[in-house]
Amino acid sequence: MNRRILIALLKLCFGVAMLVFALRHVNLDHLRASLPALRWGFIAPLCVVALVRMLLSSVRWQLFITTPVPLWTLLRLYFVGVFFNTFLPSNVGGDVYKGVLLVRYGIASRVQGLTSSLLDRLSGIVGLLMVGLVACMLAPAIARQTGALVVIVMVTGAVCGFTALVVSPAADVCLRLCRAHRLTQRCGVWLHDAATVMRTAVKRPRLMLQSAGLSLLTQICDNTLFFLMTLIAGAAINWHTSFVIFPLIVLSGLLPVSLNGIGVVELSTVELLKLTGTPENPAVLVALLLRAYLLAIAVIGFVCYLFEEALHTLQPTPVRHAGC
Repeated sequence: MNRRILIALLKLCFGVAMLVFALRHVNLDHLRASLPALRWGFIAPLCVVALVRMLLSSVRWQLFITTPVPLWTLLRLYFVGVFFNTFLPSNVGGDVYKGVLLVRYGIASRVQGLTSSLLDRLSGIVGLLMVGLVACMLAPAIARQTGALVVIVMVTGAVCGFTALVVSPAADVCLRLCRAHRLTQRCGVWLHDAATVMRTAVKRPRLMLQSAGLSLLTQICDNTLFFLMTLIAGAAINWHTSFVIFPLIVLSGLLPVSLNGIGVVELSTVELLKLTGTPENPAVLVALLLRAYLLAIAVIGFVCYLFEEALHTLQPTPVRHAGC
């Protein structure tokens, strides 16, 4: 059996085990009986916030693409990226595919296309950490109880370390060694070009501030979506409490231990909500609503993918290889 397929199956099995563990104390009869009591009136604002969130993400991605691209095109590609992130055995598969589509349509070079997606993902993580840090200051008791501050500070250190490594002279030494060796020469050339594009972006303060601001707004939308889900399920938590919990849920989903966070996200949601005093059934309903939301966005992405031939009507524009 192919090694990648085996790893994907192991991740899927682990995710299913985590899902079963998260639902171990749930009474299905009580869960079904609580469905009519859900506050479905919050679905409409949830859909509006979800659309605004996707638009903000597309605008942020647009910042890292040097060639002018219609926002509607980027929005469709973003939905396609979410679809592949949901169903490919990797948390970044959709980001890679978005970059590939930019190359296919003549919008960007291969390096610029893939690097723009990487910068967009990193910018999103930065926004997540900013919201998490502010929320920990506003709700210190919940932050201590869940260990949120420790986790967020550790991830912040990792992101800062990665950024410092990319822009440091040490990166040049490593990349030169890669380019000199026959086995890693091709990879070294790509990494060198990608690092050059990333350095160009980092050296543009206005670009960084704009992306950070959009990331902050995007994460506010994400946390608001989660809070609306708690209102639908009847989980009695405060708005600022959801801002402490949700970054931890997102970070748990990025761990490469299950297939795209299946099971791990649900378990994290249930256990973190229970720490705030939320009963088991509403906590499970929030976890299921969160998974249903992710699948709904992925279905829209699948529809956009089916219309991929229509995306080919985009007129190619000359690719600029300088800058980011």
